[in-house]
Amino acid sequence: MLDRDPRLTRRAFVGRMLTLGGAGAAALLAACSPAAPPAPAKPAESKPVEAKPAAQPTAAAKPAESKPAAPAAAKTSQLSMILFDGGWTPSLKIMLEKYKADQGVEVVWDAPPLSGFYQKQLSLMLAKERTPDIISSNDTILSQYAGSGLIEPLGELLADKSLAGEYNWDELAERTRTAASWSKELGQQGGVYGLPFELATWGYFYRSDLIEKPPETFAEYLEISKKFTRSINPSSPTQFGAAAHAKQLPPQYKEWYAWMWAYGGELFDDKLNPTMNGPEAVKSLEDFYGLLLEHKAMPPDTATYSDTEKSAAFQNEVVPHVMHWAHQWSVYGDKEKSPKIADKVKFTMVPGMPGPGGQVRRVPYAQQWMFGLNPNGQNKKEAFKFIAWLTGPVGMRAWVEAGWNSPPRPSLLGDAQLKAKHPSFAVTDEAIKIGRYGPTFFKEYAQIADSKLLPALSQVLAGSQTSKQALDSVAADAREILTSAGVRATHLHATSRKADEPSPCEARQR
Repeated sequence: MLDRDPRLTRRAFVGRMLTLGGAGAAALLAACSPAAPPAPAKPAESKPVEAKPAAQPTAAAKPAESKPAAPAAAKTSQLSMILFDGGWTPSLKIMLEKYKADQGVEVVWDAPPLSGFYQKQLSLMLAKERTPDIISSNDTILSQYAGSGLIEPLGELLADKSLAGEYNWDELAERTRTAASWSKELGQQGGVYGLPFELATWGYFYRSDLIEKPPETFAEYLEISKKFTRSINPSSPTQFGAAAHAKQLPPQYKEWYAWMWAYGGELFDDKLNPTMNGPEAVKSLEDFYGLLLEHKAMPPDTATYSDTEKSAAFQNEVVPHVMHWAHQWSVYGDKEKSPKIADKVKFTMVPGMPGPGGQVRRVPYAQQWMFGLNPNGQNKKEAFKFIAWLTGPVGMRAWVEAGWNSPPRPSLLGDAQLKAKHPSFAVTDEAIKIGRYGPTFFKEYAQIADSKLLPALSQVLAGSQTSKQALDSVAADAREILTSAGVRATHLHATSRKADEPSPCEARQR
């Protein structure tokens, strides 16, 4: 069991944010959008997104399912919402127009750029502003918001059928429900604070004209990457064999997690002792970054690569494969967006490592975004009606038909007609069952990952520290942060297992 000090007060929460500084506070709350640059010191100015009239979603085979029956008319004619402008924007505009037409309720969408979203929303909640009615969260910042009273619990609203309508909480995968819940005593097994609208998992994209059989293991991935590096193999059709997100943003460590977990490494043990410097974790980082440092199989400016540059390298035939979010299929498979590779690209699960019984242990990273309510909002019931409809089975189906390609509902991911239109659904559906989120059940995780792990990874890439040195430093910093935060485990010291002992990941699968 894990002991911690009583729930953080708002004053204490603000104090920790200020201790980190403006950019640090944003980093602490920042999640994993691929192209997120560092947040500025001041909230970015933004304008409401005006939903323009658009064609209605294409009807599915079953009319009853493709025409959402929105809940009864709300009492207010206008709601307000904050969510950064992202891949959901075109299809979400359609849904806002639909709700306005069906219910007479306008949802005014404030869409700051991602670089300023986290700090702007946090500032509004700390100031106890009454608007926006609807706020946004992901699995990383949910525990921070919930633990500081900055987001409304949804349990009672969810139990009221007159408000929840056809919303089906039990349909969601257990991992999805867990990541949308939090309580002081039970961590993520507590009350509901968010209704998920996006589920993103990592997958493996490759050019089928070059790679006949996708790699099952990371050892095979390493060999393919070296094979398609021209400095190693002069006849290679591509200049480099791999690309990675190496810029200091959350996707940098999330891409590494798929390696680390597959190798049997863990960030923390079950008593919250830092173990990210264990032998499996160190080996995984050595192999991953060795593609650049040792084999020169990545572009020399890889340290500047965000997911944007990584995607461009794949789209422009510089590399033969990439690991990326599953929803990138809509980009790589689009002939207008990716004309050089669209007819060649294929998509499957991320590689793994040999596990017990000869099976490959794959552990794709997963994350989700959710809608929540402002605890100081004046239109909570009406706002909940809207988000329950939009994220429910019927509303979400219409959203997918309008173009959204990352729904969290298994009934949609497994739908044959939708899978034909969105090939990434099949991989995402499987990834849900085996994927893992970061250890976001304790608020200090984001601080450790963003302010300690990210700089350490960059130092490894720069060659200024070895993988072991950098991860040892992160483990020591994590131990200090957890101790200062009042987290008291039996042992707060880094531990290493013997080579023949099973890792926590292996032990769970035996």
